[in-house]
Amino acid sequence: MFWMLWACTSGTESTPAKESEPVEESEIVVIDDSATESVPDDTEPPVDTAAEYQDYLTLYDTELLHEIVLELDDVALSALAATPYEYTEAVVTLDGERFEKVGVRLRGNATDHNLSVGKPALRIRLNEYQSGQNVGGVTRLSLNNMNDDRSQIREVLGWWIWAQAGLPAPRAAFTTVSYVHNGETVPLGLYANIETPDGNFLDHHMDDATGDLWEAQDSADFTSSGVAHFDLAAGDGDVSSLQDTWQAIWGGGSEFYPTADAVLQMDEFLDFWSWSILVGHSGGYPYERNDYYLYADPSLSGRMSFVPWDLEGAWDTGMDWEALSGVVGLKCHADPACLAMLTDRLQDGLGAYEAMNIEEKASDLFQLTDFAVASDPRVKYTYAEVESARTSLSYRLSVWPARIRREVGLR
Repeated sequence: MFWMLWACTSGTESTPAKESEPVEESEIVVIDDSATESVPDDTEPPVDTAAEYQDYLTLYDTELLHEIVLELDDVALSALAATPYEYTEAVVTLDGERFEKVGVRLRGNATDHNLSVGKPALRIRLNEYQSGQNVGGVTRLSLNNMNDDRSQIREVLGWWIWAQAGLPAPRAAFTTVSYVHNGETVPLGLYANIETPDGNFLDHHMDDATGDLWEAQDSADFTSSGVAHFDLAAGDGDVSSLQDTWQAIWGGGSEFYPTADAVLQMDEFLDFWSWSILVGHSGGYPYERNDYYLYADPSLSGRMSFVPWDLEGAWDTGMDWEALSGVVGLKCHADPACLAMLTDRLQDGLGAYEAMNIEEKASDLFQLTDFAVASDPRVKYTYAEVESARTSLSYRLSVWPARIRREVGLR
């Protein structure tokens, strides 16, 4: 049952496997919830018409190359340069639909924040200055520059797979981005528009969207120190749910699964973990203690589910599935019953994975974005490097299921 995904020989560098970080039970402390503030309600009225829902689906349609144009005046450009992580007012045209008084800010690595020569990741908030503005109930757009992905495809392909699997996860699509200043259009290139986990996300993915959504920052986990590293993304911020979950996980003795299932949706967690393995996602839980979300579902007595985030490093050839650092993964791995359930879930997932025609979907996405990549003035890689990375990824996709079966010992 011990396996490591292979290093691809087609020239793409593999990511070194991370060593497991020991997690120790600490004495239980009380979280001070007096400092936790409610997140402002971003949620628009629930999507309740077929037309609105179709707008939502179209926004993340992977068969379309979308277009976003920002209109930035001197004040906006100066504000983005001085305070890049704060919203400034702009005009946004999304696939031909114009929105006035929109908030725009930069995201990610500060080295990319120069709009004159860089390719910054962006966040657009349609209702920042004018309430009611949304597209199919979506108010915030997260635009990723894909600077850490030579293939320029992994995130969109990865999120498409999670959607096909029917799991609660962000949707994504490709878009070109440019901005207009003093009548001059400045192209920024190809981006991935990733659905933002927030109140709108809950409306589209959860039967009961009134619970708390927590974003995991570095070292966020169910430990005395780790529970302090969750930030509220939507909801009222009842930190007692995090504390109760942490206490229950550590207080269950040797039978981990039934104890954890009382506070976590363990069936859903096994899906979350198995599909992370199936797409080679070693950048999130239970491998890294960040880049994921937790949702406390009121309809299930607050039991928590996991939501993935950041698939830019998917199909990681250096991934070691047992290089765990998250408490839930470590305890499940040590529980024979839980580990057997994970193996069964992987077996089922492999069948579903192969039925998706993922190689064909990747080829379609390559064709859809080929001209945009070739003409991208800010892309971090040469066109030849992108083509080489896409060839490597295509090979990796073709052998991935067989390799997992062989290494894990599945049928």
